[in-house]
Amino acid sequence: MPMSTLVPRYTADEVRRFPDDRLRYEVIRGDLVVTPAPGTAHQRAVLELARRLQEYLKTHVIGEALPAPLKWSSPRTVPSNRTSS
Repeated sequence: MPMSTLVPRYTADEVRRFPDDRLRYEVIRGDLVVTPAPGTAHQRAVLELARRLQEYLKTHVIGEALPAPLKWSSPRTVPSNRTSS
């Protein structure tokens, strides 16, 4: 008979207190999602895209491009569809 596994649920406030280990932590509907830092090729592509986007935005005076990670929290809570077994 399989045993049920308890998976911890996280809040954004808890994740913000994690030490900086150069990984990206996100909480999506209570689930912790961890991804490694992007590599050099990715960062070069982001830089080029941001450069072109900024040039367009500046020409049309409609905003600015900010090519950096951003701390953002959803203004609402979305219920999880995940079920425990």
